[in-house]
Amino acid sequence: MSYSMYQQPAFPQLYQQSTAQTSQPQQTQSQPQQQTSSYPGYAAPQQAASTPTPQAHSAPGPGQGQVVQVPPREEAVGNVAHIAVTGCTHSTVGGIVRGNFTANGQNHGRPTYKKDTQVNGLDVQLYYWDDRDGPNFCGWWFGPKVGGDQVWAYHPSSSAGTPPRTGWKVPYDGPPDPTFVITPSQPPSQAAQAGATQAPGQAQAAQTQAQAQANPQASQQQAAQALQQQYAAYTQQLQQQQAAYMQHYAQQAEQLKQQQEQMQQQMLAAQQKAMAMAAMKSKQEEMKAKQQAEMKRKAEEHQRIMEERKKQADEQRAAMKIRQYMQKVRLSTEENLAQHHQELADVMKEELIKCGTGAPKVKEECDQAVEQAKTRIQAWDPALRESSLTGNSTVSAEKPRHSVTAPRLHVGVVVVPQQIAWVVERLGRFHKILDPGLHFLVPVADRIAYAHSLKEEAIPIPNQQAITKDNVTISIDGVLYLKVVDAYQASYGVHDPTFAVTQLAQTSMRSEIGKMTLDRTFEERDAMNHAIVQAVNAAAHSWGIEVLRYEIRDIIPPTSIKQAMEMEAEAERRRRAEVLQSEGDRQSEVNLAEGKMQAAMRQARGDAEAIRERAKATAEGIRMISSAIAESRKGEQAASLRVAEQWVSAWKEMAKKSNTLIVPANAGDASGMIATATSIMKQLGPLGEDSPAVTDIPPADGSKSTFGNEYVEGGDGAKQD
Repeated sequence: MSYSMYQQPAFPQLYQQSTAQTSQPQQTQSQPQQQTSSYPGYAAPQQAASTPTPQAHSAPGPGQGQVVQVPPREEAVGNVAHIAVTGCTHSTVGGIVRGNFTANGQNHGRPTYKKDTQVNGLDVQLYYWDDRDGPNFCGWWFGPKVGGDQVWAYHPSSSAGTPPRTGWKVPYDGPPDPTFVITPSQPPSQAAQAGATQAPGQAQAAQTQAQAQANPQASQQQAAQALQQQYAAYTQQLQQQQAAYMQHYAQQAEQLKQQQEQMQQQMLAAQQKAMAMAAMKSKQEEMKAKQQAEMKRKAEEHQRIMEERKKQADEQRAAMKIRQYMQKVRLSTEENLAQHHQELADVMKEELIKCGTGAPKVKEECDQAVEQAKTRIQAWDPALRESSLTGNSTVSAEKPRHSVTAPRLHVGVVVVPQQIAWVVERLGRFHKILDPGLHFLVPVADRIAYAHSLKEEAIPIPNQQAITKDNVTISIDGVLYLKVVDAYQASYGVHDPTFAVTQLAQTSMRSEIGKMTLDRTFEERDAMNHAIVQAVNAAAHSWGIEVLRYEIRDIIPPTSIKQAMEMEAEAERRRRAEVLQSEGDRQSEVNLAEGKMQAAMRQARGDAEAIRERAKATAEGIRMISSAIAESRKGEQAASLRVAEQWVSAWKEMAKKSNTLIVPANAGDASGMIATATSIMKQLGPLGEDSPAVTDIPPADGSKSTFGNEYVEGGDGAKQD
């Protein structure tokens, strides 16, 4: 709606309309309504004079008609085809819903109405919606379409068969608006016709009444004055209403403009937000894809590492099982060597294939263990054979560790070698320990039960698996150095001292490895050796054995760790090489720069010295020439001749080295060139204070010389006396 659509009616028409409105009967109290004409305020004077109603009246303001406020009740408009919506204090919704509506079908069994005109390009519908979507959605609604998401006003009545007159909520979740009223109305064409038919009748009645009262002249004048006053009042009221309308529609236009700008800003903000959301979503999807790819890569890497660790664990488990039987073979005697060798072969058939890349090394260790056992047994077998042939059986105590033998039977006299201790039992009980030297024993009653070597011995500790503090499995072996310090404890303290000490050294080594990281195992070998010696001595003291030292031979990490260490070492070596190379290049550049500087300085000094020497030689030559010229009258002529020769030689060289030949203007006149050279000498001035004047030498062709006024005949270029 815009103000340009409004046309101000003429005063007679307004008067007839107001008379017609006052002549219409007032509606009963059973149907209270808020009466507002198409142009609020035009009918206000006549309505003020109409019959008062019991309802409370509000004072009409500028541009507003009389408003009758009634308590909201579910009172319907009835089955009519046309209704009118008036009132509504909401600034935005009021401009949308106010106006005339026409029946436009049904929805959920009740009539729907559509506004006769659109608002901002949108239809305005009045419809009913049942409780199929819940009781909160049941009632009468104003919206751009039936069942749409956008609504402007709401009435919760579910019992009214037609639109309720009052009790409407604006907006739909706000309080009821008492000024919002719906009333039945006539079609626009019928209302205009009714107004046109009633206007002549009312005018005729007013004219008849005026004529009936026109008899007295005073009454006529009073009526005329009253009519003029009424006309002036109407004119003033119309002007006020027109100004109010103009202000009202200007405010509406400004509000619409602000709403459009706000909608545009909201649309722009929504579009920007949508674009930002799309960009953010795209970025999130990209990040999610990257994260998924990274997670997949890490999962694959983790799976590969776990498979490799599992494979290494299986290989280590198989190698450990084989090494257990290998240790039994190492400690075997002649009686059980074959049995232990067969057990080792059976285990190797099952477990060697599981050792993977370490299978060749394990097989080599097994072969070495068997060979060592055979060699050790063969070392003390000849003594047994010799003693059995002579009838004197011998005993070898601690066969796996010692090759010391002693005669089991004797005749009462025995000789103990140096660094050997024999343990003698008498009638099955310990009797004494024989030191090196001659001893007497009781035959049959005394028996040499054990023989111990008091020398320091080296016992190899077989390769075993150990786990470091940072969960890296390594293979480690070593050598244990020990000696017997108490022959009695070594004989009766433990059954097999060698095996006991070996097992204790292995467990101590695994315990110490578990306290260190992989890097520390390479750096702190001495600390580990000392800790292992202390741990073994704590238990071996009661066995009569003292551990002197322990040495770790090899620490072999897994293949992957070894490769990483090799790569790290290679990178470090490459870094050091690059640093050394850069330092060498820098030093080389410095040396070259210093050499160039010294060479340039020496070259400069040499050039300066050469220039000085040339200058000295030139000066000396000039002095000699000057002296010669000064001493001889003919010297000047000789100098002139020398200059002329140099002149000619210069022209010769210039012509020889260029395609462009430069020749004198008179190339055939040699005497003229000589005369020119001589004139140059003349212009240089006297050679000295005592030098005589140079005699002019005229040209050979007899022309006047530039040196004087004499003329010379002949072409030899010599001066004629």
